[in-house]
Amino acid sequence: MQVLTEKTDYYFRFIEEIEDRLDYVFNHPSLDIVNTLQNITIYQVRGLGGDINGIKIIDNLTSGSTPKNLQYDEEGVMFIRANNVLEDYLDLDNVIKIERSFHEGILKSSQLKKDDVVVTMAGTIGRCAMYTLDEEANINQAIASIRVNKDAILPEYLSLYLNSQFGQLNFLKYRHDVGQPNINLDEIKKIKIIIPPLYIQEKIVEKILTKKQEVIKAINTIALQKEKVLNTILENLDIGILDGAQQYFFKTGAEGKTMSFYKFPDELDERLHYLFYHPKYEILEELGRRYKLVKLKDIVSELITRGEQPEYAEEGITVIKTVDLKNGRIDYENCLNVSEEFFEKYAKNHPEGVLRKGDNLIASIGYVSMGKVDVYERDKPAMADGHISILRVNTEYDPYFVAYYLRCHLGQIQFDKWWSGSSGQIEIQSEDLGEFLIPESSDDGIPLDKQKEIAKEIAEKLKELLEMEKQANEKWEEAKKLFEKLVLEGVENGAAE
Repeated sequence: MQVLTEKTDYYFRFIEEIEDRLDYVFNHPSLDIVNTLQNITIYQVRGLGGDINGIKIIDNLTSGSTPKNLQYDEEGVMFIRANNVLEDYLDLDNVIKIERSFHEGILKSSQLKKDDVVVTMAGTIGRCAMYTLDEEANINQAIASIRVNKDAILPEYLSLYLNSQFGQLNFLKYRHDVGQPNINLDEIKKIKIIIPPLYIQEKIVEKILTKKQEVIKAINTIALQKEKVLNTILENLDIGILDGAQQYFFKTGAEGKTMSFYKFPDELDERLHYLFYHPKYEILEELGRRYKLVKLKDIVSELITRGEQPEYAEEGITVIKTVDLKNGRIDYENCLNVSEEFFEKYAKNHPEGVLRKGDNLIASIGYVSMGKVDVYERDKPAMADGHISILRVNTEYDPYFVAYYLRCHLGQIQFDKWWSGSSGQIEIQSEDLGEFLIPESSDDGIPLDKQKEIAKEIAEKLKELLEMEKQANEKWEEAKKLFEKLVLEGVENGAAE
């Protein structure tokens, strides 16, 4: 979603043009389209909280919560969080589950029903999808659920609309940026929707959903193939993954799983947290029996460090943030900047933090994001923000092999082992990242020439998958543009495929 506050801009408004908010983004001229939708479509325009032809558009709008004493149960009720909501579909493969007593008690008001539309309303706001299952489910505080009146609007149509540019402009207009971006229920009610007659909605949905299902199938296939490609390292090392071992706490909420195991006192290390001794980490012991291992802190040319919180400027030196790490490439095109003056001061005080070609950049804070790894590939000076760790390996190690290793199961399971923190904010401290184990660059481990060979094999396979992913995303963008055309012009006039 576009973020207007990251660009320097100036405009003015006459008093009579100002609505009930005075903030810069809400009144930005680029969002005037939200108030003038009626002028560009042949259909009726209404706020979600209103009615059409005397029929209320929504029957119920609510948000969830996460009680402090919430209990998890792997046989319980699905508990949907923001990371489960993708663009127009739900990823429930690794959804966590909660005890039924909470679902039927304190969380009764946020129970989901089939055909509810869920919307992310905190953090990355505006991702929307329809809940299509008969199975019971609930939502946390970062999610709103919209139960529509099907005599006024179809849930499939609403989900597509909210994910289109028309819906996203509404989210941008009504969002707040205090702390983390958010939107409240009253503002969701104000979102303006173009509402064709039901039979037209049905035709539009039919045209788009066929294309959407093809794209989702392709993207899911690509995701599975990516995982297999990264685990090429395991194949080269002849290491297998135990069934169920890929339930990463920080990615999937596997903390909700019931488990039982024991350790003798002489087996305990410096930590007493039970997850630190989970049996799935035995794969690292197996790796150590086959290869000589070394810790990351012992293979770096400089100490592992974090970036620093920048003071952004419109032009200047590139800053790489967590969102720019795509776990396969760095999105340089959308990186923000700091002024040259700020960077010079930073470089003087923190020369080790100035990025160099070949640095491994590691997302080190937050659920879902933590554990992303990419290699900085430019010769230009740049910096990372404070949520990214900089790992600068010595010349005996191939940085791409290290990146692929950390992305594969052998690396991700160590993020799972060494994380710290709670209350929704977890992280990998630099000193703990330094404890990660990796095969030594030697004949007893994986020598440099073998590292380069494995890295080249993985890179070639990932390149093919990246191209497939690009094509799938292009098809989805085409489908979204077709949806917008149909909404504006009508099915007959906008029917060109």
